[in-house]
Amino acid sequence: MQVDIGIITKNVSDISGVTHIATGGQKAVFKAMHDTYGDVVIKTIANPNKDQRIKREIDIVTNNNFSNVPKIYAYSHKKVNGSEYLFIIEQFISGNNLRCLL
Repeated sequence: MQVDIGIITKNVSDISGVTHIATGGQKAVFKAMHDTYGDVVIKTIANPNKDQRIKREIDIVTNNNFSNVPKIYAYSHKKVNGSEYLFIIEQFISGNNLRCLL
């Protein structure tokens, strides 16, 4: 997956200080400062329509208030260089990630 900081800043508004955190098979994760939400995580997912779990996860998280799950502030589908991407703006929680704990 080829998503760089320039793609993030062009497609997600009201952010600054974007830094790359991690990249996986279909996902790249960045940290940024959002004008309204403060510290956020921006997840970019390539070809989001191929996996219905993504839509279900967004629906569950946005329609509930879980104390142990980061809030999803916003999300949008955009075409970038001919490919479909989903941009998710999520609450940043400092500390270790789950993979580190396992």
